[in-house]
Amino acid sequence: MTKQIKPESDYSTLTGIGIAIVIMGIAVSMSGQVLSFFDVASGLIVIGGTFAVTLACFSWKEIADLGKSLEKVVFTKIPDSRMVGEESVHIAEYAKRKGLLGLQDKEKDVDKNSLLNKGMRMLADGNTIHEIDQILRQDIESILHRNRRSATILRRAAEIAPAMGLIGTLIGLVQMLGELNDPKNIGPHMAIALLTTLYGALLSYMIMTPLASKIERNSEEELLLNKIYLTSIVSIGHEESPRKLERMINTILPPAKRLKVFKE
Repeated sequence: MTKQIKPESDYSTLTGIGIAIVIMGIAVSMSGQVLSFFDVASGLIVIGGTFAVTLACFSWKEIADLGKSLEKVVFTKIPDSRMVGEESVHIAEYAKRKGLLGLQDKEKDVDKNSLLNKGMRMLADGNTIHEIDQILRQDIESILHRNRRSATILRRAAEIAPAMGLIGTLIGLVQMLGELNDPKNIGPHMAIALLTTLYGALLSYMIMTPLASKIERNSEEELLLNKIYLTSIVSIGHEESPRKLERMINTILPPAKRLKVFKE
């Protein structure tokens, strides 16, 4: 019996970023000068400037696709590759007994957004193996390209944020030097000079860089699963032995996760 593998939420990234922010907040509160670390002008320079310059480097569509990648890759747990392999082998066994048309009865047991589900529907609809192979390979390439582009956007934003902090620092220093005759105005301008650098570093190293790293890491895991799905669909379409499929999947999986569905 095939155990349905459902997508699960993954909040480890948000948790890590949240803990880092809380630690920073505790450190700031211990100084007793919490309000001195907040400045609207500095925030506008860093956050607004980072967004604007990043947008200038990419298109609106690419920025919009970033949200999809964050939702799918960062905030959704990637299924375990061994479980995915076992699921594919069990479906191959079912197809061997019931025929390709019987896959229609198993579609509800497979994640509807996965390539495995799409491939099963195409097999049941009578598409040729060559057509299915081409379409799924194009889907895999499209997903990989989208994830890599999203990670590139975040990496670029991580580079821009400290630069915007430096620009804000220069703005604050220019304003401060222009007010040397009035000591009362030196403090606010000095705050802009220092806080923009702080905000730029926080935005880059505590938010953008971790998100980019998570996309890159999960993208590799997703690629591994999609290779298993493609191999499985092609094997099922050729009506090959499930044992053979297990051996093929084991060539894709790392040694520690290789399948042992059938006893040798």
